[in-house]
Amino acid sequence: MKRTAHILLTVLTPLAFLASSGGALAQQTSWTGAYLGGDLGLTLGNSNDVSRSLHFGVNRQIDRTVLGAEVEYIETDIGTPVGPIDDMTVAKLRAGRASGKTMYYAVAGGVQARGRYGSEVGYVVGIGAEYAISSKLSAGGEFMHQGFSDFANTGSLGVNTLTARVSYHF
Repeated sequence: MKRTAHILLTVLTPLAFLASSGGALAQQTSWTGAYLGGDLGLTLGNSNDVSRSLHFGVNRQIDRTVLGAEVEYIETDIGTPVGPIDDMTVAKLRAGRASGKTMYYAVAGGVQARGRYGSEVGYVVGIGAEYAISSKLSAGGEFMHQGFSDFANTGSLGVNTLTARVSYHF
């Protein structure tokens, strides 16, 4: 738990500093539109596996509220009792709040994990933050929990990930 808290502080502290510093950074950014990007993540817990992913999404900003949907494809090697998870596809809804050049959000959706054991469907929930580097580029981080109620007939399985993201906005 201390390691997870340390990783979260390491990733989120620079984002919080950028969000709170200087008048030039306080300008409002529009999060409306489509975006495409890549992620590099770490599975938290016993395995500490690295993941790579691509994401595509669309947002709609109304005043300071941002609503959106995103699809993400993740390559990984997360260990489970029945063999590694090779890849996951995640479909998630995002709801957040824009503050200057920063957006804070929560996500919820579904996940499909695939490996030598077959395929399993579960849920995903999480939180994240993004910072607009420019009108076309943003960087951020997400903490996600993927849950499976009966993973390959071995019982419930929970996977926590911490991901750094970069997105290009159209």
